[in-house]
Amino acid sequence: MDFKTFCKRAFLIYECIRDKETSLEEIRSRATYCTTVWDEAPSKAQASRIEVFGTQACELDRQIVELKSSAKEIENILEQLNDPKHKTLLECRYIYNDYWSSIAFKLHLTSDHVRGRMHQQAISELEKILELTS
Repeated sequence: MDFKTFCKRAFLIYECIRDKETSLEEIRSRATYCTTVWDEAPSKAQASRIEVFGTQACELDRQIVELKSSAKEIENILEQLNDPKHKTLLECRYIYNDYWSSIAFKLHLTSDHVRGRMHQQAISELEKILELTS
């Protein structure tokens, strides 16, 4: 796998996890609201709505577990980087889509240094790791 493919895959996996976790939170919130609003035993329609919420939540849980397994593979590759600042730079930029200035602030470095030389070093190191793992 090349660097660009790795980064696109990483971003999409983490974006999917975030989206599905948000959806799961919304479904659980709706289910909780529905059950607290009904004072009496729910009607058949209400009960079936709760059942749908439960089915959707289970499916989202399953998908999140699957995606987190893929995310673990990405983390394992990034863990192989020798410099922890390279790992932080690549995670922030390509997984969380942070701005260069934000990354530089986290690393206590200038934006120019992070965006320039350090970025190139991190890419080179990751490319070598990706070559060895494919």
